[in-house]
Amino acid sequence: QDSVKNSAILLTPSSSSPPIFEAVNRNGLVVFLLANLMTGAVNLSMNTLEAKDVEALGVIFCYLCAVGAVALIFDKGLDMTIKLG
Repeated sequence: QDSVKNSAILLTPSSSSPPIFEAVNRNGLVVFLLANLMTGAVNLSMNTLEAKDVEALGVIFCYLCAVGAVALIFDKGLDMTIKLG
């Protein structure tokens, strides 16, 4: 019962999926472009083939947080959707 109550806190009343999923789905173009730009920046700034495990996990963690934060800011903070067409 407690797990049901805890999971309900993370979900909005109008949906059954977590807010981060909805944010990425609503702003797929922005998330895709940002992720590609960040991938290029990482590849240009460090030798990814020679990176240690801890360093690689740190990069992935920062990457995940940045992409998720931008998606949530566009969705919840700015209430903006960018689409083609």
